[in-house]
Amino acid sequence: NVMKSIRSGWRNTMLPFEILEFDSDGAIWHIEYRSQREGSFRVRLADNEHLVRVTDASDEVISLDIDGKRTGFRVRRRGDEWHIHTSKGDLRLTELPRYPLPEGAEQGGGLVAPMPGIVLSAEVSAGNAVSKGDLLVVLEAMKMEHRITAPRDGSIADVHVVSGDQVETDQLLVTMVEED
Repeated sequence: NVMKSIRSGWRNTMLPFEILEFDSDGAIWHIEYRSQREGSFRVRLADNEHLVRVTDASDEVISLDIDGKRTGFRVRRRGDEWHIHTSKGDLRLTELPRYPLPEGAEQGGGLVAPMPGIVLSAEVSAGNAVSKGDLLVVLEAMKMEHRITAPRDGSIADVHVVSGDQVETDQLLVTMVEED
């Protein structure tokens, strides 16, 4: 069977470069990479392109061949923080979100529309006190109801939508403030 012989992730066209961004003590590192067919990577960093192969990897140690030169790193990741130990010193990087939330949006709380849809109801008003999990807004999207709930205890600063409004992905629905 031909399909069983094709490696997972294989494509018959060249994929665009993936992008990662890191903060290193206020300096932003913009890194682009693309997987090659034979398992190596093309990596762009600071206007330079490199051919990178992983030669060995464990939980905290990685050995790379970068443009034909072998080098090793001790890497420890905790959430978005990367701690890298090299023969030339230590480095701490903070991985920046690939898709930053709009200003005023809550991480994991759903105060923005998860997809385009229509507001069925706004269950709160400005000034209301809410508890974590309380229903704030009900959207209809893709013929399903989506319940937007409070990510934490607080109060409603503003409701930006009313029943019948058409909303777009990441459109701000409700602004909350924390209780003192």
